[in-house]
Amino acid sequence: MTTCSICERPRYCKGFCKLHYDRSRIGADMLAPYQPHSPAGTSAYDKVMAMSVWDGDCFVFNRATNEGGYGRIGIPGTDRAMLAHRAVMEHHYGKSDLEVLHSCDNPPCVRIEHLSYGTRLDNNTDAITKGRQRGRALADEEVEAIRVDPRRQVDIAADYGISQAHVSRIKTGSRRR
Repeated sequence: MTTCSICERPRYCKGFCKLHYDRSRIGADMLAPYQPHSPAGTSAYDKVMAMSVWDGDCFVFNRATNEGGYGRIGIPGTDRAMLAHRAVMEHHYGKSDLEVLHSCDNPPCVRIEHLSYGTRLDNNTDAITKGRQRGRALADEEVEAIRVDPRRQVDIAADYGISQAHVSRIKTGSRRR
């Protein structure tokens, strides 16, 4: 049996053992000492901090991410997972129903100075102002006004700066904002 090109473990793929192959896939330091999974009782926050590295001004979670690029971490003692930046916010400020906003616009960033709680409207407005999302966020009053407006959907859309399809979804109730 052949061995890893870095250590003496059995080879897994592309000349590496499983550990070094996984590290090569995420771009981690191949020669860093091996750290086993967190011991029982370690909080999600501690796990996030142990799995993050500095990248410029951001402290970036460099493990599993979801489709949007946000870090995901297993919750110790359960079979559930949570977003890494939410684990950091809950550690510092407690649980909240609000969304966690990134001032740095870097999804895997977990630096507490770059995070804040805010509403969905705050998040959408921030995304639109920074050019990450098209259209504009609607206030609750605007959504209600659109629902009762008897005019043609095209005219309503032009007045609010949104698409006719968006107006249609608001009127049918399939879209909240």
